[in-house]
Amino acid sequence: MTYARSMILRISVFGIPAIAVVGLVLLLNSLEASPGLALAAYALIAVSTGATIGYFADRLLGRPPNRTR
Repeated sequence: MTYARSMILRISVFGIPAIAVVGLVLLLNSLEASPGLALAAYALIAVSTGATIGYFADRLLGRPPNRTR
């Protein structure tokens, strides 16, 4: 179960922002948004993605911690 939870976390951390960008592109194209609004929206996605990856960075490592006897 631990492996499945770890893989779900990895997929969601990298997959959800990609899906959000695709949805944002479609939304901005349908609204014919100005370049300034598009830049602000992409910056918001980038900041939230970076913050999420930073928050979960310790959980994304695949190597177990060193154990001493």
